[in-house]
Amino acid sequence: MGELFKNKKINSPIGIFFQIPVFIIAAFGLYELIEKIYFSLTQFNMLEPPSFVGFKNYLSIFKDEVILKCLGNTVIMVFIVAALLFLTAVLPAIFTARLKLPFGLVVMGAFSFISLCTMFPNSLKIFFSSDSYGTLNSILLSASLINEPILFIQTYATLFVVTVLWLHCLAPVFSITYIAARMKHSFLGSAIAVCLIPVFMYNGGGIATSIVDYPTNNYTADWLYTIFQDFLTTRHDMGLAYAILSTGLIMLVVWCVAVCVLALGLWALFKNINSNSSAFKVIGYIAFVTALPLFFLAFAFVTMYFLKALMPIEELFTFPPSIFPKRPTLQNFYDLITLMSNSAVPFLRHIINSLFVVPLLILPVCLFVALPSGIGFGLFKAFKHQKLLLLCFIPFLFAFGYLTYSRLGIIDTYTVYMLDFLSSFEFIIAVFLVYLTVKLVFYDRKPRISGILLGILFVLTSFSAIGVIRGLWYNSNGAIYNEHLKIWPYMSTVISSGGMARCGVAAANDILMLFATVTAVIIPIILAVILYVLYRKNTKNLTKIQ
Repeated sequence: MGELFKNKKINSPIGIFFQIPVFIIAAFGLYELIEKIYFSLTQFNMLEPPSFVGFKNYLSIFKDEVILKCLGNTVIMVFIVAALLFLTAVLPAIFTARLKLPFGLVVMGAFSFISLCTMFPNSLKIFFSSDSYGTLNSILLSASLINEPILFIQTYATLFVVTVLWLHCLAPVFSITYIAARMKHSFLGSAIAVCLIPVFMYNGGGIATSIVDYPTNNYTADWLYTIFQDFLTTRHDMGLAYAILSTGLIMLVVWCVAVCVLALGLWALFKNINSNSSAFKVIGYIAFVTALPLFFLAFAFVTMYFLKALMPIEELFTFPPSIFPKRPTLQNFYDLITLMSNSAVPFLRHIINSLFVVPLLILPVCLFVALPSGIGFGLFKAFKHQKLLLLCFIPFLFAFGYLTYSRLGIIDTYTVYMLDFLSSFEFIIAVFLVYLTVKLVFYDRKPRISGILLGILFVLTSFSAIGVIRGLWYNSNGAIYNEHLKIWPYMSTVISSGGMARCGVAAANDILMLFATVTAVIIPIILAVILYVLYRKNTKNLTKIQ
């Protein structure tokens, strides 16, 4: 095995062997996509067996004005979000990849924090509430700039949806492009990231609809996600729902072809440019500096939200509402714990599920799928561009859904959370963290025991932190009806729907979730810094010896 590690740069079939779990998952995802296309050709309502009707559902799409309008909105939103992400995520990733490792990881962490902030739909309702208690309305009313509250969310629903989807996609698009650029495949990586923007938007659709609801006024902000969910979960017309989804897949293919053609053209134009030149590095520093204000803006936003959690209830409903509490109190946190502890299922049960059960379920997936895949990428090169192979499987990894859970018989079980993780962006990050650790530990083909131990601890704590994040921010409760099996976000939804969206109790709940997230990632961050310092120190010693 030692000789194998020393020859890690040679072509090796072991690299393919390490990717077998990913191939299996991708094949299952491909099967799911094919099955959904078949359902689109049937009359299907889940109460009786599907009956084949051919292209009737597709003809219905082009006769329905609402569906056509939603598909048109989808095209417009994808172009706008893609343009924003290209300027704020793809380009910064390409240029920061030319800098030392910490620069890109800092931006990746900042963008991940921003993406987490989009999970706070209550915060937007606080600041943009349609009555005089909304922060922005109160400021405008106090300044006599308006005479009555503005219906922000109803009037600017499209702007809200586009903004939320853009911020939600920042972390995955930047991360994929950055990973590829570190591997010297900038154009290919950026093409993959831009191709997958509609997939990431669809994944974050639930967040957008929780802010603006649906249907919106004249369907101005409704798009593929909302109309698909409408027919799937409300009207239970599965055949037409999957016809809409299949139409979206066709639109995605057209989008991918256009992006790939553009990427190939740019690659042919810029392939002779020295990407390691000082000019690229200067632009990288500029991109790094200009990306940070987004993080500080999100941090300020969360700080204001935190101040809401410290306000006593009498200050929450005064006009004009103040940003800073006059008499800060922890009463909202106490009321949250008291209120939820007296519910049918104790609040502590949901906390345990999020912080312990979900990470323990995700750990085997990481060990048996993400770990070997990351090692295969880091140690072996089986064929050209193998390191980007996993990124190409993302559309298939996103194919899991309610029908998958139903057919496998795992509805109303904890296993739902494990399969949900397989179709997530965090799964890709788990593979990248293993790859990064292998590159740092085996950088000189003579790994030290201290480096190996630190690497193992970093990988394990990272897997745990990823599990905590999935348990805190991603709600898979659609296939779980037993409240004892639900996770923390379920209680967050209950609190918001109980008429307390502006109250400090809802803010206190979200702040506690964010605090738990930060606590979970502290140890991996510390270990990553120590591992990198050791890597830099050993690199200098190796240079002196040579």
